[in-house]
Amino acid sequence: MPYAGTQTITTIKPTGDGRPGVWELIHNDTAGYIFHLMCGSGMGSGQALIGMGIDNGGVGLFVNNKQTGLGIKIDQNNTITSSTAFGLQINQMSSVAPAMQVQTVSGATTAIQLFASSASAGQSFLSFVAAGEEKGAFKADTGVISWKAPIEIHDGGMFRARGLNTETNSNQVKVKNTEVQLSSYAGSTDQYWHKRISHGGQSIKIETADTLAGGVDAAPTYTTGVEVKNVSGATQIGLYGAAPVPRAAAIATPTSDTVGTKAAIDAIRAALTGIGITL
Repeated sequence: MPYAGTQTITTIKPTGDGRPGVWELIHNDTAGYIFHLMCGSGMGSGQALIGMGIDNGGVGLFVNNKQTGLGIKIDQNNTITSSTAFGLQINQMSSVAPAMQVQTVSGATTAIQLFASSASAGQSFLSFVAAGEEKGAFKADTGVISWKAPIEIHDGGMFRARGLNTETNSNQVKVKNTEVQLSSYAGSTDQYWHKRISHGGQSIKIETADTLAGGVDAAPTYTTGVEVKNVSGATQIGLYGAAPVPRAAAIATPTSDTVGTKAAIDAIRAALTGIGITL
């Protein structure tokens, strides 16, 4: 294999060589390393102690962790003086493949764990930075997710809040792009009372449903309790499923005769019927 410098390097594992490894070095002491590489003071910032070129298929570095060891360990020491002296940096330049992928198989435990042994108040585990500004973070001391940028839900996705100790038969709140659904456990397995606040067009509705079997994600038939909408800058309200109507006009003070009294009463009745309080 020609070398970019002045030498030629012989291929030490040619096609057909079935050995699992050309070199096998065993460390069996309680301290030290097999290899200890150090950066000298004159080493450039763009240089490396070990360089790997994955020009074709294959794996550059394979770590097979089998029992009680650590596959890769990085100590980011408190002696660091530069904010860009990262323990690990990945530069994503591909338009085809992700820079990192974590796979898990059935029965495996947590794939990635962030562990705070003694986190300080406000210290972040994970931080998202865009345009030089932190847009969001996972707080190490509390587990709180603090986010400054919008969080969007698409294609039927949702946020779900439910009881921590059980995934079923607990009160739940689901936030979708068209509604907020509140489901209260009805006391029997997979039965819930569903309520929701929904929106569409000019209207926002408060709706309820009777107890329904089939689990928290079942689709109940809702009835509208209150609907509010705005038409040309004026608020309209409907109750008990009635279509929203504008605010009723002022009702004249009844006159002393029967005709005037009846007219005032009829106006009150019409206003109550219009908003849905009576049929």
